[in-house]
Amino acid sequence: ELAYSDAQQAKENSDKMIELIGKNRNEIILNKEYIALVSDIQASNINLKKSIKNLFDLVPDSIVLNEVLMEQKSLLIKGITPTKEIYNNLLQTPLQSIFETSKTNFIQLNSGWYNFVSINTIENSEGFNE
Repeated sequence: ELAYSDAQQAKENSDKMIELIGKNRNEIILNKEYIALVSDIQASNINLKKSIKNLFDLVPDSIVLNEVLMEQKSLLIKGITPTKEIYNNLLQTPLQSIFETSKTNFIQLNSGWYNFVSINTIENSEGFNE
């Protein structure tokens, strides 16, 4: 009976170990998925930052940016431009290459220049992950 009790205890210990190994295996799988997700987010953020930096590098001296607000899926830009054509040719085109939707409203000032508000959005949140 002692041998049976020892065998029963060994089986229970073995069952507990198998259960623990299964839990650990599941945690490892989840951790690998999490690490892959974090890596994707980091790569996406790096690409977005490069794109935005490239965009700012393209802003001509004649266009003055007054406000830039970046959210998870959008970029709002407010500023002043001497003409709509300068804005459209030198700033709107790069924005359209980065964002799925890019809309700009202009208000002409007494000086002949234009205030502009540009709202740019991306549907798929890659690059805008928090």
